[in-house]
Amino acid sequence: MSTHRFVQVLAVITFAGSLFVATPGLGGASSLARQTSSSAIVCAKVPSTVPAHHGFTVTTSLDGTSVRDATPASTPIPTPYGGVPGNGVITLRSTRSSSTTTLHLPPSFSGTALTSLCLLATSSRPALLVETYSGGAHCCVDTVLYASASTTSSYHVALLESLTESGKPTGPSEIPYDPNQGVVPRVLGNQTVLVGGDGNFPYTFGCYACTPSPLVISALRGTRVVNVSANYPLQMRHDAALLWSDVRASLSPSTGYASLFGSLAAWTADECTLHQGGSAWREVKTLAAKGYLSDARYHQAIFLPKGSYLPDLDHFLLTHGYCQGQIPARVA
Repeated sequence: MSTHRFVQVLAVITFAGSLFVATPGLGGASSLARQTSSSAIVCAKVPSTVPAHHGFTVTTSLDGTSVRDATPASTPIPTPYGGVPGNGVITLRSTRSSSTTTLHLPPSFSGTALTSLCLLATSSRPALLVETYSGGAHCCVDTVLYASASTTSSYHVALLESLTESGKPTGPSEIPYDPNQGVVPRVLGNQTVLVGGDGNFPYTFGCYACTPSPLVISALRGTRVVNVSANYPLQMRHDAALLWSDVRASLSPSTGYASLFGSLAAWTADECTLHQGGSAWREVKTLAAKGYLSDARYHQAIFLPKGSYLPDLDHFLLTHGYCQGQIPARVA
């Protein structure tokens, strides 16, 4: 989803849950998680820059666990939003178990700017969320979440999303992930969640800004991160309403229909998460019957002289885990 719409979604989530203050700053929506605190989440204040050849240290603590990121003297990372090197050594200390754990960021994170260092309360020791930013206009936020199964067990990677040299996301994550925005920790009711998007959508049905991501809400279960979007219908309905507004605005000839196909795809995905895929698909077919989704307009939006929108959308949604049993299995 666009950064503007992502901020709107976070606003309604903030209103709906018992949350903390967020401070925008560094690149990507994940920077909204910086400088935050609550009984469930604390995030360190990460500097936007440091002098060349000077090291720095970032610390914070939660529920008997403290985290310290110590970065040696090095050259600051040049990004459009500033940033400091993400190649420090992370030390976790627990007063509960009198243990010390040393962590290093995955090698694929090396050389990117540290943007977030957060502790998230769990039933055992707090989990650690770290994000770095590569400095690209539409990419990339790398995310790693370390979790412990008990107050005495070691930390393991529960979520890892980074980019390989080929630009492909990699890691053990089974949740949809958008590398432009990363994830933002939030508290909904009594549940700590990670708010993000699905990076499979941008560019698929048009330009980056023309193809927003549907909302994805995930949560830590033990040492696994699972998709819990369907458990939050209020937030999903709000996101779907924003997307439908984008669809309606894109029906005007003055807009060139550029955003129609991408916004409609993300809206349909949200509706399927809400188990309203059948009625959503009928709306899609109605727009097609009125000529809004013609091949000529679709080809102009995706910059390719081939394909038809309905079968492409149907195949894309089903392939990426949306709408099973709610929309046709195959569209001619």
